[in-house]
Amino acid sequence: VYLSGGSVGIPFLVDSLSNGLGVPCELIDPFANIAFDPAIFGELPIETGKAIYTIATGLARRGGELL
Repeated sequence: VYLSGGSVGIPFLVDSLSNGLGVPCELIDPFANIAFDPAIFGELPIETGKAIYTIATGLARRGGELL
């Protein structure tokens, strides 16, 4: 299960879901193949920022096309 969104900042969420569901869970990393300046997230933890901006990053990578 790949997790994204603002709730990924909840401590132990990934481990709790993984243990409860009995399947591997991890945070999605839309920036895995993108060079970026970590300062773009300001004071927001980088892992939380990556998960929050998953949809925006995906749209930007394909030119913002919705269809």
